Amino acid sequence: MRNNYRFKKAAKKSIDGEVVRIAYLGGSVTAGYIPQKGNTENNFAKMSFDYFSKKSKNNKCLISNYGVSGTDSFTGLAIAEKYLEDEPADVIFVEY
Repeated sequence: MRNNYRFKKAAKKSIDGEVVRIAYLGGSVTAGYIPQKGNTENNFAKMSFDYFSKKSKNNKCLISNYGVSGTDSFTGLAIAEKYLEDEPADVIFVEY
């Protein structure tokens, strides 16, 4: 991340009660895959999103988790182009 301008802007929107969309792109960690257990709902994306929502006291926050186990950054680029164009996000986390 070059600077935290977008994050600060999204945090202010959230504190002001506006809708904030947070998108997550990534591999297994983002998707919530645990070897020998499969996918779990308690993943990085959900936990960090819940923390953001709780701290800002905003129930209008929206999450878009585009984590897919076993993907690489090239696949992530295709996912970003397909989904984030239709549903722009205020904050985007990338993990590959």
